Amino acid sequence: MVFKGRGSSKMQVKIKNLATGSVLSQTFHTGDSFELAKLGRKALKFVYSQPIRGVLSKAAGGTKYVFCEAENASKRTELTGEEVGPGGQFLKADQLVDGLLFDNKIRH
Repeated sequence: MVFKGRGSSKMQVKIKNLATGSVLSQTFHTGDSFELAKLGRKALKFVYSQPIRGVLSKAAGGTKYVFCEAENASKRTELTGEEVGPGGQFLKADQLVDGLLFDNKIRH
């Protein structure tokens, strides 16, 4: 909390946009309210990874990771190396992981 003399207190927070990954600094006052994000989890199975070739490969994290739903192998999701993060190098074929759902889409 941030206290500055008289008046109500304020809280400074950093908020991460789950769709874009950007971080925003925001100050909230005592009476402020906001809508909570509706998040969920989905069991995913790691299928394979492969290097991304081309101009955008560096910006996209250099590697593409493919996952499928644990219950339905035909429903696949692709994530970039940037979205998966450094732990992607330790994934093994058929390994189960939890995916974060936001707006019915898998997010990093």
